[in-house]
Amino acid sequence: MRNSILIISFGAIVISIFFLSQERKDKVNKKVRGPSTNTNKKLNEFKNIPSIVKKKKDVFENLKKEDKAAFEKDTRIKEYFFKKKLKIGKKNYYLGKTIRGIKKENYKEEMGELIKEVGDYTYFKVKEMEVDESLKRVDGFPVMLKKSNGILNVLTGTILLRVKSTKALIKLEEKYGFNVIQAFPNLNTYFVNLRKEDNILELTEKLKNEPETFTVEPEVLGPIFLPL
Repeated sequence: MRNSILIISFGAIVISIFFLSQERKDKVNKKVRGPSTNTNKKLNEFKNIPSIVKKKKDVFENLKKEDKAAFEKDTRIKEYFFKKKLKIGKKNYYLGKTIRGIKKENYKEEMGELIKEVGDYTYFKVKEMEVDESLKRVDGFPVMLKKSNGILNVLTGTILLRVKSTKALIKLEEKYGFNVIQAFPNLNTYFVNLRKEDNILELTEKLKNEPETFTVEPEVLGPIFLPL
């Protein structure tokens, strides 16, 4: 009798331990599997993002033409840049009509009103120029506004030139009067400075049409941040 009582008691203890451990496992699994309230909140917010973006897009599309201009840096363009787009490579820019950049040591007060010094360059305002005049390097480099993001860049008048041979480079140098400022002869690649009176983009196009050239890319320096 005594032995049977002991066996029953032992069995009861084993069963209790089993159920207790099972309960703990369930709690752990709930913690692992069940998402918290915060997670659910974040998921719901994430699901709502596309509709929020869509609403903003709809608001922008429904604006009147004159109001939409405010989102497209129109005021800035009217005052400092030509409205006609300028394509360099695959990117579009607005060319500066009243802003120039120049190496600090070459800046003189009579050139124009100082805007800001950034790195090795000084940026200043000038009287409104014509497009062709602006694209020359006389009294500084042309400043441009990148259409996609409104960031300023400088067209330095330096060109990356890859040619067929050294002989081809000498021929082009004699024809266009540029100066080689850095050379990688093993790669037939050179950085050249155009003359100040040359229209940078016109000469770039002429060089692209030469049979001796492989690559002709004008140097665009930036981004530059000016208080305009």
